[in-house]
Amino acid sequence: MKYTITTTTVLILTGTLTYFDLIYVVTNGGPGDATQVLAIDMYKEAFTNLNIGAGSVIAVVLAVFGLLLSVVTLKFTGFNKMESQMEGA
Repeated sequence: MKYTITTTTVLILTGTLTYFDLIYVVTNGGPGDATQVLAIDMYKEAFTNLNIGAGSVIAVVLAVFGLLLSVVTLKFTGFNKMESQMEGA
């Protein structure tokens, strides 16, 4: 069960970083900037303001932060150790 919980945790944590579609469709980042997340900021900067460089920087920051969050989660849970799932069977 430990492997399932760890995998699910990593997927949920990294998935929340790119939570874009529902927020964009429902509120478009508003009212004001109340529901603005980095993924929406990346989209608006790159495609609305036509500032592709800044949008790319935000995308790289999101990717690096997601990678670091995944690595920290895996190190914290000890998931990287090679052990058998059939241990004790």
